[in-house]
Amino acid sequence: MDPLRLTPGQWRALLFLGAHSASAARAGYRVGQLCKLAPAEPADLPDLAAAGYVEGMHPDPARRGPYGNSPTPDAVTLQMVKDGKLRLYLTASGKTAADLLYGANQVVTHLHLSGSLPVPLLQHDAGAPLDLLTRLHQRGLIQVTPGEHLGWTEGFKAHVYRLRAAGDKEEHPCQRCGTLPARRLRIWENIAKPAERYCHGCIPDKATVYGAPAELVSLTRAGRAYIWSFK
Repeated sequence: MDPLRLTPGQWRALLFLGAHSASAARAGYRVGQLCKLAPAEPADLPDLAAAGYVEGMHPDPARRGPYGNSPTPDAVTLQMVKDGKLRLYLTASGKTAADLLYGANQVVTHLHLSGSLPVPLLQHDAGAPLDLLTRLHQRGLIQVTPGEHLGWTEGFKAHVYRLRAAGDKEEHPCQRCGTLPARRLRIWENIAKPAERYCHGCIPDKATVYGAPAELVSLTRAGRAYIWSFK
């Protein structure tokens, strides 16, 4: 099962268990606690066990290992989780999935707060490796706009510029040197404020700190729906 295709409740459950180091050694979390704190529904949990991401441990010491501290996995059925006493903990593959979801959560949350960002800037701000962005794109949570884009952020306020061709009927002078961009070959235009334009040589130095011009990454409708599923 692809972790990025889990339901919001399953996603939240794995993130919670990963954030709280809910491993077998830590005895995991009771289902009742997990459903309240994640939050998640009992029906979200059996599929996580079927995918090998979590295992269950009964609270009865008689059902544990020979030394009383080594859990014996129990089948995680809907009937068991509705009881609320079963403890769930992450398996090794569950920890890997939780780490992936944490990175994905960082990306979509950052895009939600800052707006669209060039790939290098998003990688810097959200700590997102390129392969994760590729998977999020394939999943439909983000979209990638081709072209050359530069930018920087101040807090969660993004300043993003795109490269465009000169020669439009209505032009605005370069913010720095005052030259009409139509006389230059390369013009950088602020996406949020199209009247703010710079010659290629006048683009603020901050915009080039995070790498060469690159594609622009934005949240899709599915990505925004993911964000709202956590509210």
